[in-house]
Amino acid sequence: MYMLVASLTAGVNIGFAQLYPVLIDSGVFASMCPGTPTQSCPERDSALSKMLEIGAALNILVQAPSGALLDFVGPRITCWIGLATSLAGSLLFAYSSSTFNAYTVGFALMNAGGPFVFLSIFPVATLFPYNSGFVMALLNGSFSACALLFVIFNKMYYSLNIPVKTLFLGYSVLIGVIAVCTFFFWPWRKWVIPTFTIESNHNESESNIQIPEEPKSYWATLKKNILNLHFLYLIIYIPTMVSMGNFYLGTSTYQLALVTSHKDQIDLYNQILGYLLPTLGIVMAPLGLIVDKLGINYAICFFVAVSCICHIIGIVRNLPLQIVRFVGFSIYYPYTFTLSSVFIADKFGFETYGFQFGLVALVSGTLGFPLTSLVDYIVLGPKVYYDWLNIIWIVCTLAGLIYPLNTVFI
Repeated sequence: MYMLVASLTAGVNIGFAQLYPVLIDSGVFASMCPGTPTQSCPERDSALSKMLEIGAALNILVQAPSGALLDFVGPRITCWIGLATSLAGSLLFAYSSSTFNAYTVGFALMNAGGPFVFLSIFPVATLFPYNSGFVMALLNGSFSACALLFVIFNKMYYSLNIPVKTLFLGYSVLIGVIAVCTFFFWPWRKWVIPTFTIESNHNESESNIQIPEEPKSYWATLKKNILNLHFLYLIIYIPTMVSMGNFYLGTSTYQLALVTSHKDQIDLYNQILGYLLPTLGIVMAPLGLIVDKLGINYAICFFVAVSCICHIIGIVRNLPLQIVRFVGFSIYYPYTFTLSSVFIADKFGFETYGFQFGLVALVSGTLGFPLTSLVDYIVLGPKVYYDWLNIIWIVCTLAGLIYPLNTVFI
């Protein structure tokens, strides 16, 4: 149930590659391409890319307040706020038109509501303390499955001729159904696993069960955790990786155009990416066992290796190799969020988990706003910039090895 809800609401920006052709054929932002309302042009591509980047950035940005809200008011209210925001966005998108252009605002609201719903699910991991990495990887995999939503929209639009307005009105009804389900499956407060110690004295006839001392206040614990060097590493590295992933999602079509000039091939490969991203995001959830069984250092090394392979292929520009890149991206992009969540849980526990995870996401989202200008510059500028960016991404990815190397050798 929790995975299904996450896959429907957590990050609708993930499936944008499948929504893109539908929006083009439906005439979204058609005024930017005079005379060709159902075709693309650089200005229209830029507007759609900016809509995606704003939505993706907000999806990450609001995780800070949603995480803090989760810590204080619990999962159910947090989930309700997210569903209400997503519902407003879906309705705005459904009723947008050439005279009422609210597509960007609607898409942004749908993405902004997702984290409130998504983070309200994470307390489930506290029920499995010895397999929290696997559980979190599973939940993060369901985040990637959000791509399936627009895959379904794509098929319904082209196969059944269902208009965009009807599709998003139907999605609004689905959000309402989820809201009803929260009454039965979402708790008011986070699940808390009680801790106690048992001290045995062989000279005594019975054990002495002692409850630990009263823990520090929430804010004192939070301050200590966010000033920790482990967390400082995380809050620098993860946002960089998230920005890389969002940039690729926003420019995958244009990067494919550097490899082939055939539109049919570009559309086919975009469909492959649209299927691989949600599928592998769930199938590769057992990667969370790397953390549970081997530790966080091995998880980081695996992440760095997969990410570097993806960006190297981006420089090679070989069409069949793009499938390998899709597979790698479909693993490492959701794994970025898994790495962040299990790192925080592994090093700091769950007491301040919501705020810490949200703070990392806040920095990630903040980087997403200047990224929209970069997308404009790259899409409308010389294509050679993609090569330089892939090289920069490789260097940034390799910098992540600082943590495991420091842990092992220092």
